[in-house]
Amino acid sequence: MKKCLLIMLLLLPLVIEAQIKVLEDTPKPTSKPYVVLYDSLSNISTIRDDSIKHHESYKHLIGQTIFYVEPDDTKSRVHHKSFYDTPEIKYGTTALPYDSCMNRYWKITNLVNYKPPFAVADKEIFELTDTTDGKRVYCEPRNMNRDFIVVGFYEKIKENYIGKTFIYNNTYFSEVWDNDRYNYLMDLQTKKHNKDIPEKTKWKCIDIAAYNVTKQDAMYDDYECRCPIILVFENDSLGKYYSYVQTKTGKPFKDTKNCYWITDKGHEEESILLYLGKFLDEEQEAYISKRDKEEKQYFEAQKKKMLKKYGKYWGKLVAEGQLEIGMTKQMCRDSWGEPKDINTTSTRYGTHEQWVYTTIYVYFDNGKISAIQDR
Repeated sequence: MKKCLLIMLLLLPLVIEAQIKVLEDTPKPTSKPYVVLYDSLSNISTIRDDSIKHHESYKHLIGQTIFYVEPDDTKSRVHHKSFYDTPEIKYGTTALPYDSCMNRYWKITNLVNYKPPFAVADKEIFELTDTTDGKRVYCEPRNMNRDFIVVGFYEKIKENYIGKTFIYNNTYFSEVWDNDRYNYLMDLQTKKHNKDIPEKTKWKCIDIAAYNVTKQDAMYDDYECRCPIILVFENDSLGKYYSYVQTKTGKPFKDTKNCYWITDKGHEEESILLYLGKFLDEEQEAYISKRDKEEKQYFEAQKKKMLKKYGKYWGKLVAEGQLEIGMTKQMCRDSWGEPKDINTTSTRYGTHEQWVYTTIYVYFDNGKISAIQDR
C-alpha cells in the first residue's frame, strides 16, 4: 500500500505539468494529459507480434495518451486523420465533424479488429477516448504517426534532450539529400537548411514542441508520415535551429559516425550512433578525442619501434599503417594486425595466400605481398 502511494506521488507532478507545446497559431489543448512511461524509440509504429497473422500490431500503445496535432489550414485537413463513431470504417462511412475532434488529448483504450469487405486480413482500428469528456471515437492507424504524438514519447524525448549540449556532426555528403530537409538542422526563422554549419560546433537543446508544416508542404501531405515533434537547438554564434526527432518516413534516425583507429591490435572499426542523425553528445565526443589521442601516442611509439626493426624505408610504412608490394608477412601483421581469415593455395610454382581484412585482400606469393585488392 505504501509502495503504491509513493508511486502515485511520484507521478502526480507529471499529471499536473505535462503539456505539449505547439508552435504556430494552433489553439491550446483542451485538457492536460496523464503521462504513462513509454519505452519505444519511435512515436507511433507497430511492433512484431507472432500471435497474429501479419505479425505487426499496435497493441503496445493501448493505455497511452496521445495528442492530436491540428493541421494549420483548411486545405490540408482533407488529407488528415478522420474520426468515426463506429469501428466499422469502410467506404461510404461518414466521418465525424472535424472541429469536434481537433485539438484534444485522447487515450487509446482499445484496438478493434475489423475485416473490411474483400480484404485479405483484419485491420486494427484505434478506439480513442477523450480525456476531458469521455467521448469515444474510432480511427485508422494510417498516417497516425504524422497526426498524433504519444505524450509519453514526447516526455521521454524532452527528458533525454532538453538542457543538454551536443556536437554537430554532418553526415550528409550528397546533394541528393537537399530535398529531404526533414533530416537536416533547420534555421528556426527561415525554415531553411544551412549547409555551412561548421563541424564540431556546440549546440544546446533549449526547447521541444509540436510543429505542423503542412501549410508549406500540402502537396506532399498525404505521404508525410514523420512524427511532428521538433527540438530547438541554440548556438552562441549561429542562433536557433531545429531538428525533427524522426526521419521523413517516421523512423528513428540510425545514422552513425564510423570511426577507424590503428592500435597494437591492428585496425579497429567502431560505429557510433548519432543523436537525431547529426549530433554527438559530450561523452561521445570525449571518447573519440581520447581514442584519437591514444592512436597518436601509439603512432609515435610504433614509429620508433618499426624504424629500429625494419630500417628507414620499410619501418616508416609499417609505422604509418601502410601496405606495399614486397612486404613480408610480419611487416603486414605489424602494420595491419592479424587478418580475419587466411586462404592458402599450393601449386608447383609455390604457395599463394590471401589474407582477408575488413576493407582489403592482401595476396602473398612465397612469403611476400604480391597484390593488394579492395573488397
